[in-house]
Amino acid sequence: MKKCILLVLITISIGCSEERAYSDKPDFIGVVLAFEDSNLLQMTIKSGNIKQYGYDDEIVISVENMEEIENLEKGEEIKVWIDGQLSDNQPPQGKLGKYETTE
Repeated sequence: MKKCILLVLITISIGCSEERAYSDKPDFIGVVLAFEDSNLLQMTIKSGNIKQYGYDDEIVISVENMEEIENLEKGEEIKVWIDGQLSDNQPPQGKLGKYETTE
């Protein structure tokens, strides 16, 4: 019984400590247009992988923790990695996985 509990605890701790790995190439590079209501970031798409799926204009990105993007400003160009799938709304919507400034 103790071994079973130990195995469960180890499995939970490993699962909670893993950080998601993202590819070297961002899903898109875009420009910040606006910071919308409750944790939404509106952007234009300049280039990237998502253009091949027909997304080539604007996109709305949801952000779990706005502190992650507190240093971003309107007009700033950033690289964005999407966490999960894009919704088929107009404009499409996705969840922010990670971002980097293009500098």
